[in-house]
Amino acid sequence: MLRKSVSLADAIVETLKADIQAGTILPGAHLHQEDLAKRFAVSRVPVRDALFKLSSEGLVSIEANRGAVVTKLTTDQITEIYDLRLILECDALDRAIKAIKNEDLPAIRRALRLCRWKRMVVIGGRQIMSSTERSIAYQDVLNRWRS
Repeated sequence: MLRKSVSLADAIVETLKADIQAGTILPGAHLHQEDLAKRFAVSRVPVRDALFKLSSEGLVSIEANRGAVVTKLTTDQITEIYDLRLILECDALDRAIKAIKNEDLPAIRRALRLCRWKRMVVIGGRQIMSSTERSIAYQDVLNRWRS
């Protein structure tokens, strides 16, 4: 059985995408081919290919005489993303409610307990809810809104 190998460019794309999504590489940051080639110990060719792939996905913009820059989202784009998320989550919630069975409830309760045991994140001396707790609170608001 043949396995599909991952190209150097694809491996670089996945690493850079993860760095961008994690905030390790910030919006507006310049991505220099030479620096990336050194980082990944490759020539500039797979780096250039990776940057073009990231550009086609909208994560990077290629600017003449400036190279690649990590895309910054506008307020309108962020609003649109959250509006779409709201639509998708409401639809998913509606479908889940219709499909749930009584025998599913114990497993759902166990999963919910595990989510609630996640630690709180402390940022700048302030306690901020974990992403799971924020999601649960968000879903609670959605549930009240939908009823």
